[in-house]
Amino acid sequence: MKTPGQISVEINSHQAASSLMAGNLLTAIMVSSVHALAMIIAGGAVALAVFDWLGPKFIARSWFNLDLTWALSLILVGGISLASATIVG
Repeated sequence: MKTPGQISVEINSHQAASSLMAGNLLTAIMVSSVHALAMIIAGGAVALAVFDWLGPKFIARSWFNLDLTWALSLILVGGISLASATIVG
């Protein structure tokens, strides 16, 4: 799930990326592949580091509710967005 702020940033990013890669499908595929591979490697490295450093017992004891965390973060970001829109607008 994405917030409206993330979507507006992505629209500008996608417009810039599409203008850079216009007409070159091979470049688009290569960029997407390198990005996906980098994200998989980075995520895996962080997961392995946490597992090795903290261990499975710590992870099992300290697990938190991601649904609640996501809901609270959306409420917080929504409040900030409304406050900034009220101040600016």
